[in-house]
Amino acid sequence: MFKESGLVFTGSDTDLILVVQTKPNKYIWRIPARQAAQEEIYTELHELRETPEISREAAKVLAKAHACQAPY
Repeated sequence: MFKESGLVFTGSDTDLILVVQTKPNKYIWRIPARQAAQEEIYTELHELRETPEISREAAKVLAKAHACQAPY
């Protein structure tokens, strides 16, 4: 979909330098990311316990999705 719409740059590295310098908003760019460590997921879920806006059930669903124990 994005490629067909012309939003993905498919040119050479040389052209990429020129595009970034002259038209940086013409294409969409991938944001570098990494997988979260299990400890980071647990820390986030544990902090949810301190957030009154989220229910215990929602925390359990998130924990199940990330295969770790809910902090409740």
